[in-house]
Amino acid sequence: MKLGQEVMLYPQQLSSKIRRIQVHDESVAEAVAGQRVAMNLPAFSKDQVKRGDLVSLPNHVALSDRFAGWIQMTKDSPRPLHKGMELRLHVGSRKVACKVEHLEPEVVLAGEMGWVLLRVSESIPLILFDRFVLRNLSPVETLCGGQVLDPAPPLGKRARRGMMNWLEPIRAGGPKAAILARLDRSFIGVQDHSDLARAFGWSREETETWINALAESGDVVLYSNFFLSRTREVELFARFTKAVAEFHQDYPLRRGMPKKQGLDLLLPKGTQKQQMEVMQAWGTAGFGSGDETMIWLSGFERKLTPKQAAVYRELKELAETQREAMKESQWLSERSEAEAVWPILLEEGEIVRLGGDLFGSRKFIEEGIRLIVEKFGKAPFAVGQFRDAYEISRKQAILLLEAYDERKWTMRQGDQRIVRELPKFIGEACEL
Repeated sequence: MKLGQEVMLYPQQLSSKIRRIQVHDESVAEAVAGQRVAMNLPAFSKDQVKRGDLVSLPNHVALSDRFAGWIQMTKDSPRPLHKGMELRLHVGSRKVACKVEHLEPEVVLAGEMGWVLLRVSESIPLILFDRFVLRNLSPVETLCGGQVLDPAPPLGKRARRGMMNWLEPIRAGGPKAAILARLDRSFIGVQDHSDLARAFGWSREETETWINALAESGDVVLYSNFFLSRTREVELFARFTKAVAEFHQDYPLRRGMPKKQGLDLLLPKGTQKQQMEVMQAWGTAGFGSGDETMIWLSGFERKLTPKQAAVYRELKELAETQREAMKESQWLSERSEAEAVWPILLEEGEIVRLGGDLFGSRKFIEEGIRLIVEKFGKAPFAVGQFRDAYEISRKQAILLLEAYDERKWTMRQGDQRIVRELPKFIGEACEL
């Protein structure tokens, strides 16, 4: 802590700048953890500060009303520890009521060690590996001491039954094991340096040091602004690969899974940018590929029956010559197997929905905007002018122009329109 630095009081989460620091009655410019310190924090009144409160950097410490850890009963503990006991928790200089929510073994006797999940009567700041003491309420008796191993433990019954399995590695492995245990949990979501620092009460520098060490050993995979444990990444890739395989099995004629659906399946709690990064890593690892709209497994190919392949070719040929938007039923025209092939043409963009229940071919749409760019350039034009130039009905002209407006290729100005921007398929070669 330094003079002038902004700090936060926990659990109240009130902020103040440090006006003055004293160590053993002498004014200093900086103080470190472990020193006996007096600080002048002008934004707080003395009534707002209570014994046991914690001063740290803003948004640097998470609050928790549950935590898990190990305990060591005193050799002369007057009573055993068991589930449901209401006790007094002493952590730091704070005293607060708590309840034993889960215990392994079910009863811990004097002199024995165990694993405990405690529910605290209020949300308090906890630092990973903090020491604590548990005392009986009445009569006041010291029962055991312990250490915080998980400030945000999983609450499911299955996790509780195997509590020792995820707490013992943290106790034995220290900070690295604690980080990996947190990163392995899907319910927590994607983590970055700030998330971990806040969860464990560490500085960002400490967190970066541990993460870099885990990355060097291959236990953590670094992305642009977040990271995954190697175990979690493998789990995500395997689960997602299975989901895409099942999609192919259910929809063998579709090119792949819709990309938006795939991103949400791969990393449900991530941002779109994070989802895209993990998707790219999945593809780089050789599991599959994708484009702007679809995702598919490596080696996957649609297999059309001879009849479906024939209908597919027939509809593509029709799309090359059809200068009119039509209803789906008109496109299919009672062709056998056409309903199975229709989604493929829509996925590939050979046929596009133009409005309501009308569909037009990509060639019909693209040639229309090309004609507008070549014939009118920057000049405004009316519906009738486009209709006559493209030699289509007024209804079809309006349908196309509304589609162009929606795509921002054209812009309406009263009864006329102008070209707003060139479509990508026309490119910069055709300048307005």
